[in-house]
Amino acid sequence: MFRDMTFYIFGTQLDTFVQYFIFELIVLVVIGLIIGILTKKIWPVIVVIVGLNVIDVGVLAQFNVSQGEGTFFGQLMLLLVAKFFPTFYEILLTILLLRVSWMRKTFKLV
Repeated sequence: MFRDMTFYIFGTQLDTFVQYFIFELIVLVVIGLIIGILTKKIWPVIVVIVGLNVIDVGVLAQFNVSQGEGTFFGQLMLLLVAKFFPTFYEILLTILLLRVSWMRKTFKLV
């Protein structure tokens, strides 16, 4: 899902590190901030970020299997492990940004 988005935006596939820790980090933190500002709660932010990452892993696993690279379950587990730390950093950065005092005052967050 995000790999296709980068291909459409940049015209080429990004390096895995740049993909996970820069591009997806920026996109999902912005989505998380929007969800956090609209709902004024943290748990929907976590659910949305984890949910989007799980959907992305499912799409990538299905694509890899269709290309003949192992089984769906094997690809799914491999990609879930690979996306664990980027997901953690996306959640952490979003929560830290939502906890900044000027952000809390500006958007009247709890």
